[in-house]
Order: sequence, then C-alpha cells, then structure tokens
Amino acid sequence: MKAPVSLGFLTPKPGDIRGADWHLTAVGHPVTDDPTRLPEWDYFKDVKVHRTLEVDLPKVLADCRLPADARLEATISWHSSWTNLRGALPGIPISSRATELELKLPGEQLGGRLTLDTHVLLRRPGASQHPLAPARPGTTLWTESTIVDLGSDAQRFPVVAVDFAHAGIADGRGGAWALSIEETDLAASATGAVRLYLNSAHPRIRQILDAVEPSADVELREIIFYDAARTLLTFAASHDDLDDEAEHDAGTLGDLLVGLVRVCFQDRGVAGMRGLLRESPGEFATELQASLRLLERPA
Repeated sequence: MKAPVSLGFLTPKPGDIRGADWHLTAVGHPVTDDPTRLPEWDYFKDVKVHRTLEVDLPKVLADCRLPADARLEATISWHSSWTNLRGALPGIPISSRATELELKLPGEQLGGRLTLDTHVLLRRPGASQHPLAPARPGTTLWTESTIVDLGSDAQRFPVVAVDFAHAGIADGRGGAWALSIEETDLAASATGAVRLYLNSAHPRIRQILDAVEPSADVELREIIFYDAARTLLTFAASHDDLDDEAEHDAGTLGDLLVGLVRVCFQDRGVAGMRGLLRESPGEFATELQASLRLLERPA
C-alpha cells in the first residue's frame, strides 16, 4: 500500500467538489452520448466543451483553513496527443455552488486523444493565519481528468494551416494542400512523421477555415482526405518493411500505415493492396474511393 502524498498544504475533502458529466460537441452535431469518444469530429470541426462544477465553497474554505475573503477559480486545461498542443480556459471565479465552464477548441489544433483536466485553483489566499493553509495564488486545490478519443488515429492526419508562399511549401507556387511524409522509419512517431498542410492563402481553403457552418464545402474536405489517404497508402505500398504481421507500437508511423490499410483495404491487407497498386493503379484508386465513401453524401 502506497503512503499518502503530502502536498504541504490542506486540500478539500472528497465530495466537497463535484464535476458533472462532460458535454462535448463537434460543431454542427448533437452532444455526444459517450463523452469519451467523438467519432464525428474532423480537423475542420471545432470542439465545444462544457462542464458544470459544483463547489461547496464554505466547506472547501473550511477544509483548507482559508478565510472567508479567499477567492477560488475554476478552469479546464487541454492537451492533444496528435499535435502536442495545449491550452486552458481563463480562470472562472467561483462565487456560487454551480460554476459553468465552457470553451471552444479549434479543430485544426486537435487530433488523437484529447486530455481534459478540470482544476480548482486558489485565486487569492486572503489573510489566513493557519500554517497549513494554501498560500500561493495558482495553487491547485482539486483536479480531475478525462480522455476523449477523437476517432481512429488510422483515419486522422495532423493538420497545419499555413500560407504556402510564406512557408516555402511547393516553392511557394500555391496549391490548396500538401501531404508531407518527413520520416520513413516505421518506428518513428506518426505525429512527427506526417503533416497535412492546408494553404491558408488559397480562397477555397480559407472559406473552409473561416466557415461557421461545419457542413460548408463538405465535398472539398472529402477530396482532401481522400488524396491524403491515397498518398499515404502509396507510400505504404512502396515501403518494403511494411507488412500485416509486424508489430508496431501505438502512435508510430508503422501503426498509422497498417491501420489505414486495414480501414481502406480490409480484405486485401498490405500485400494485396501493394499488388493492386502495381497491377492496376486505376482500380486501386476506385477501391479507395469506395472504402472512404467519397462523394456519397446526398447533394
């Protein structure tokens, strides 16, 4: 049995702070029934996060030996496993029993597993005389974490919106998107190995990035992801070390490629897909279109 860890200051008792269920929404869709999964999300859809925090403020202050003039605040911090980006909601003062926490996360900054942490922080300690009362502003008094799966990693690509002319992509000649495979080692992190760049200066891409309505230009979005998948699968077919039997650690380039093959060419596997691409590139493209259900959405 592990010994309890001393933080050096008093903290609230269990039950004095309770977090209600998470409410997550990919913009344009209803609130998900399962807050640990958001399969309808894609990189063009922002994610809305909402949670109600119930804090028995008098009890919490008493537990921590804080005076009545002490001030607490609540926040939600987030981290995306694919992009390795993180951020936080500015602190919301806790003045009543129910505190509403809400933030919107830009879709292009997300991917993979989204970690959400709820925190109750000391905003102002007041004039407490107790030696064990928390005294430093920003001290975490309570925290609770959850992880949200933003769909299958095999179907997702890290996406970066950038002006191609400024970034030097395609020698600054333009184009709407570019998939960059920057690493060939199958054991490399997929996050660092693959990037889908969107040209923020391209008028059609700019419309997608700025769209309030998530259904805007759905056909173009589907074409972009079809083209990205085709590029990745062509690369997978050319990689002699890739096969269905090899073990690849989660989150590696090999794991991404094998997962994508299983999604798009479930009955063929890597060897069958490689043969199809070699013998009939046109049929390869058509089968991929069918597996991704390209342009099947009613007009």
